[in-house]
Amino acid sequence: MRYFAFLASLLALAGIGIAGFEVQHVLQSEPVAANVSHSNPSRPAVEPQPPRSLESQRWPAVFGEIVVPEPQPPEPPAPPAPPPPQSPPVDALGYVLNGTVELDSGVWAIVSHPAGEKVLTVGDQLEEGATVVEIDAEGLWLETARGRELLGFGE
Repeated sequence: MRYFAFLASLLALAGIGIAGFEVQHVLQSEPVAANVSHSNPSRPAVEPQPPRSLESQRWPAVFGEIVVPEPQPPEPPAPPAPPPPQSPPVDALGYVLNGTVELDSGVWAIVSHPAGEKVLTVGDQLEEGATVVEIDAEGLWLETARGRELLGFGE
């Protein structure tokens, strides 16, 4: 019984090999133009079809077409930013340091201006952009856009 199964398997394998060879032969051969007999003039002659291109044999795009964006020209560099406006020195703003008060809880400075007097300590703002960073024997030190400036005692 095993011998018969082995022999049948060999015959089936040989048949598959021959069929594969025939399929390969058919796929690689050129299409044969139909023989048109000239004996029947009522039938028009059939012109041979040109072979289909690979483009026409493509599968349709299932997930959409790939779109490659066009290269864009580089953007011109941005012009340099204008320098920040320079604020005038603190002395020119009309502030005068009248005195300082030092207690155990901290140091305060008394500053006068034509608009009125102010009492300031470290961290307060004298005006927009001018912050008190230190009060010492020389005067009131401010951090401004120009850097660190001293508002000394008035004469």
